[in-house]
Amino acid sequence: GKLFKEPATYSELPHADGLRWSIGVDFAYSKRTSADWSTAVVMCRAGARRFIVKVVRRQCSATDFLGELRMLKMTYPYAPMHAYIGSTEMGVVDLMRAQGVYINAKATQIDKLSRAIPASATWNAGGIAVPIDGEACPWLSHFIGEVADFSGINDDHDDQVDAMVAAHDALGLAEDNGRPVPQPGPKASPHA
Repeated sequence: GKLFKEPATYSELPHADGLRWSIGVDFAYSKRTSADWSTAVVMCRAGARRFIVKVVRRQCSATDFLGELRMLKMTYPYAPMHAYIGSTEMGVVDLMRAQGVYINAKATQIDKLSRAIPASATWNAGGIAVPIDGEACPWLSHFIGEVADFSGINDDHDDQVDAMVAAHDALGLAEDNGRPVPQPGPKASPHA
């Protein structure tokens, strides 16, 4: 069986006050570089519900993906970036940080399947919603297809799931009786 069931949907985000934001990142620079995509998933949280706002998915150089992450940071200045990384990706994270894009990187401690279980529980309970309008979100069909096909065991493509899990987990850690907890990394300027 698949880990993720049919997604919940939304037509518009809740009111902006009180939303907490996160950007989950997954890099293509691993053992299977030719098959992987660099991916970023922008997610926000209102109460117990999370909303997928945007997905960027590219097969590109680290330098080109750095440009994508900079644009995301300008669009979502209060969204910290998070990633689970293997040892081969630490150099990419260091490059991004040296170029001013801070990523809170955590070394992978468990396998992809185990890491995805909390996010799948939230998803399957309707706690993660995707936009209902696929025409306005050209990334949506690829994203839902990859999530639906994810097994956590030798999947051909799992980069979007990895990035979503990082965003989900970061937002889960940002709750303390409903108040945001300070995130690691440099503070973003509202004018960034």
